[in-house]
Amino acid sequence: PTQSPIRFHPNRAGLAAWLTRSDNPLTARVFVNRVWANFFGHGLVDSLENLGIASSAPSDPAHLDRLTQDFIAHHWDLKHLCRQIVFSAAYQQSPSRPLDPIRFRDQALAAAGLLDRSSGGPPTSSFRRSVYTPWLRTTSPDAKQPSLCPASPSSPLPVPSPQPLQNAERLAVAQALSSQLFELDAKSDTARLTHAFQTLTARPPTIDELAKLGELCRAQKIKHSTSTEQMLWSEICSLLLDQPEIARR
Repeated sequence: PTQSPIRFHPNRAGLAAWLTRSDNPLTARVFVNRVWANFFGHGLVDSLENLGIASSAPSDPAHLDRLTQDFIAHHWDLKHLCRQIVFSAAYQQSPSRPLDPIRFRDQALAAAGLLDRSSGGPPTSSFRRSVYTPWLRTTSPDAKQPSLCPASPSSPLPVPSPQPLQNAERLAVAQALSSQLFELDAKSDTARLTHAFQTLTARPPTIDELAKLGELCRAQKIKHSTSTEQMLWSEICSLLLDQPEIARR
């Protein structure tokens, strides 16, 4: 006898069950592709908004299939999927990993020890996590007709308005990092620059990066020759927040 088809309830729960049914890996493939793009800036399939017959072919179809099958086998566990990606050779060898401005704001506040980690409810400080902070985003001219303006994976993420790291937050982060530097046992400029860079990026600077940071430090010492050392390093830390090497992490 033929097996009767599975019936789904005509409601939102039924729609979710239909989209994620075991014989339909498409939804999982789309999700895995978007998570991959979140880490690398582009998906295994370039057209994030279109994985149909008119889309571009996956750059590594076998890897996309493996990730999708593993994701489904682990009951759509997002943390497991993220671990699979960040522990992969592709991620370890990636020279730069994009970080959008809002996440960089939280990272900088956390590095300075200022991030308010409380969840939900009314704000308890001005340094709350971005997920609990309203942001006004700019819209494209074609926002009312999204079908005429498909997403472009090569384009940068839309920058929120106003800028996520406000002037007051930038000043507070710079002052907090500067205070951390003066609590170090090492007094050399190299040790302080290394500590500041590693605090913001969670990795030590390369030789070339450290050389560039040394040039920045010497230029600021000439420019602010009459400032106190605490003020000088507060300014240096503020400039570190604008460095491309840091903003990409």
